[in-house]
Amino acid sequence: MLHEHGVDSAIAVQAGDTTGETLDLLALADKETGIAASWVGPISLHPTCRRRSTRLRAAPGGHRLVGLRHQLQVEPDTPWLADTHVRTGLGQLADRALV
Repeated sequence: MLHEHGVDSAIAVQAGDTTGETLDLLALADKETGIAASWVGPISLHPTCRRRSTRLRAAPGGHRLVGLRHQLQVEPDTPWLADTHVRTGLGQLADRALV
């Protein structure tokens, strides 16, 4: 369908803040050849980050996952990014080549 409109490929960034939406978009990417990748889904940057990112990568289309995000604007704590658990989570994503 994309090629019919002169589009070679598309990048999708999820709108919602649910793992379910990420899984749905990854499954779509697994089927749609015109989707380049760059799926960005929500994740909590805490010690569960490694397990959750592994689950997403193992899902259909998970090889297209290139980045995850945390909704920083909902954090009431200003120095939240300096938290040890958050730093650990960021390192876990970097170890998986996820932005």
